[in-house]
Amino acid sequence: MSTEQILQRLKSATPRVYHFGNLGLAVLQRYEGELASEGRIDFSDMLHRAADIVDKGASSLPKFEHFLVDEFQDTSTAMARLVNALVRTNHAHLFAVGDDWQAIYGFTGGDVDHVVNFESHFGPASQTMLDTNYRSPATIVEAGAVLIAHNPGQIPKQV
Repeated sequence: MSTEQILQRLKSATPRVYHFGNLGLAVLQRYEGELASEGRIDFSDMLHRAADIVDKGASSLPKFEHFLVDEFQDTSTAMARLVNALVRTNHAHLFAVGDDWQAIYGFTGGDVDHVVNFESHFGPASQTMLDTNYRSPATIVEAGAVLIAHNPGQIPKQV
């Protein structure tokens, strides 16, 4: 997320979130300044640079017809940009597996919007819903569904 995007989100935040957000933004800017001054990059920078290389059409890159990405609900903007570049450059098919209800890596940059609004990011797609949970007892699934129902930015489903 860019500094501008963070500032935009903070405009509508509660006072507490606003002040903590500004503190976090100051830390982020200091971190990025330190990286730049030492000529270093972090993982997000690596992903963006890889996307830049793919976008430039480096002929030495192997060609693939299909890309499979699991846990897509936790895809960061940098990772989504790289995936999009690979798919677009290769004229390939993308098979993305994800569940917006299981998004847990927002604190690391994962953005569930890549699943919730998949077609706006990656173009037309077909969707297969898996509506049976074999992992948890019904009481857990039902309790989770009640909580998730309060999230306005979800993909509606019955599990």
